[in-house]
Amino acid sequence: MLFGARFASCLVGFFLLVALPYIHIGIINAKMWVPNKTPVSYNNCTCSCWDTVFKGSYENQKKIGYKHMYFNATKQTFMMWTITMAAVLSFYELVKHLLRLYVERNLRYSMLFLLILSIYPQYFSWWVYLNYLNDDFYKQFIHQMCFTVTEMISLMIIVRMCSYANDITTNHLIGVLSINLVHIAVGGLDQFFDHLVLMDGKPFKRMRSLALVIPDVVCIVIFIIEYKRSRGRLLSRKESFYVLWLTFLLFLLFKFGLIY
Repeated sequence: MLFGARFASCLVGFFLLVALPYIHIGIINAKMWVPNKTPVSYNNCTCSCWDTVFKGSYENQKKIGYKHMYFNATKQTFMMWTITMAAVLSFYELVKHLLRLYVERNLRYSMLFLLILSIYPQYFSWWVYLNYLNDDFYKQFIHQMCFTVTEMISLMIIVRMCSYANDITTNHLIGVLSINLVHIAVGGLDQFFDHLVLMDGKPFKRMRSLALVIPDVVCIVIFIIEYKRSRGRLLSRKESFYVLWLTFLLFLLFKFGLIY
């Protein structure tokens, strides 16, 4: 049974890792967002921005033909590789952990639902960092880092709460509520209001904003429900004040990151 669970975790993790970029680039981008892109000519194309280092002596910069993948030997490429490997290994360990809880019948399905909803925000963060590094665009790097760090804290709490062996404490609820509230507030001032209320911008941007804000809202609702179910009460006035105070401090941190 243990071997079967490990094999299942590998299979599920592999399928999801393969499916995500295909859905993103192969379907959403290629079929829906930019379906009219001109196909690349395999025989007549060339590239003057490729250092050809990873090809060794088999190819030089004088004559570069078509390749399905190009990458330069730079520190940015190394950082992109590092981020990708960290994401892949973390995702694999998460799937393995969830399947173990399922086999042990110790999985809290409400938290599993939150994890499923958080797939897109986490994937979006990985993709944003790759593009920042690939384009040498660092204007929004610190601002995005604020989102990533707080998202990871919230995600770690959710992962811990996936097990029925772990109770939802007041500190967990305060942390999750504050993080998701500040995400909604900062996102609302940044782009959510324009995209989702004023319906400004392109359709893909509105879809992106919706996919980013829904997990925050649902996370708040589910954590409050689960906390009340396990504790038999909601937050006290003092604890609610802590939520508002922490949200305000995080909001200042986000705005500093945006200005910086």
